[in-house]
Amino acid sequence: MRIFAVRLNPDPRRGPWYSSYPTQREYDNIHRNAAMNGFHEAVNYLDEDGLIRGYLPPRHLRAMRTGDPFVLITVTAAGAETYGDLITGIQVQCQYRAIIDGHDLPRLGGPPNAAALTFHYSCPSRLSLLFKRPLENARALLLRRNQNWGQGPTIELTTKNIAEHVIKQAMKEDRVDKAAASFALVHTSVNIVTYKMWQSPAIRSIFPSTGGEVCQEKVH
Repeated sequence: MRIFAVRLNPDPRRGPWYSSYPTQREYDNIHRNAAMNGFHEAVNYLDEDGLIRGYLPPRHLRAMRTGDPFVLITVTAAGAETYGDLITGIQVQCQYRAIIDGHDLPRLGGPPNAAALTFHYSCPSRLSLLFKRPLENARALLLRRNQNWGQGPTIELTTKNIAEHVIKQAMKEDRVDKAAASFALVHTSVNIVTYKMWQSPAIRSIFPSTGGEVCQEKVH
């Protein structure tokens, strides 16, 4: 399974990061003061009926849009005034969703006073790990020697077993629920062939709960 990292604004609000809808006022304030424009990532780790729906900034990699599942590691922008260059969480078996008529997918179902947000991918909430405390020095931990992030908001990570290493490091430092992390750890090693086998109608008819915890997009 391919592994990517995405660079996002830190979440300056109280409570767990990326886990609550912002009001329009909160969104505008973060947009004005953040290292990167906008704050559609405000709910990238919000569990909505067992499903996570996440946002990716403009110019994210085409390699993420194939429809094959991928692992996504969330990193804060190094240029942020506070909370920069942190690993805040990891999501396993993410799947890119179609863009309608060239536009991002609108996110529906938030509170009436919430800012209008969009999203690009989904993953099962059981495979979404938001760390209790972020891991520091994200780029030193994730990037190979002499590898630079570049200008785009996303990068593919090719260091061997990097997803497993990040999860195990968070477990070692007690920054994540160990039972949840162990569950996600197993699924980082699921390859594309196995994933597609799980998703076949024949297998799902015999084992309805099978599927590597991959869930289908819900209609809101």
